[in-house]
Amino acid sequence: MLSQNELNSYPVLNFLGSDASIMTIAPPVNLTARTVFIVGRLRPDFTGTAAFILGPKKDVFHHLKYERLPARMLAYDETSREFDVYCTTNTRYHLFSLVYDPLSTNYSGFFNGCQSNSTTGVSVPAWQIGYVAGYSAGSYPLVGNIAEIIIYGTAKIGCARVAIERWLCAKYGLPCATSACP
Repeated sequence: MLSQNELNSYPVLNFLGSDASIMTIAPPVNLTARTVFIVGRLRPDFTGTAAFILGPKKDVFHHLKYERLPARMLAYDETSREFDVYCTTNTRYHLFSLVYDPLSTNYSGFFNGCQSNSTTGVSVPAWQIGYVAGYSAGSYPLVGNIAEIIIYGTAKIGCARVAIERWLCAKYGLPCATSACP
């Protein structure tokens, strides 16, 4: 699974879309407040409709996935609500960030450091993430590359989020639209 592919001299995981490449998280990660940073992409030869980056352990709704048509990254919560992180060509490496703050009930998505979507007044139940690179054991395996996934059980807002995004963009040589701390 670990390939010779590199991004800015760092190795990346190459997922070929097989059931064997889906990794189980044990025990599952339970997140109420959450911040997820992902540096990754779909492979250009991906022809399916969806490929999961983080899959649920408890039920069918907690997940983060790439969709090919239209090209976008989506987060789903327990009420089957979609949240677009960003619409883009997924075959290039990008930094995607997703923040949910239960205190302010704010759900925000960022693309290479630039806010792409935000919803306030959303009560989202805790996620229970059990798989990386697939929906569950044997379904919707990722056909793509992941350079890094960072998951926090807190809402990284303001300067904390900006600092992590800047660091990841610099590390992997990605464009970063993040400017001064909000």
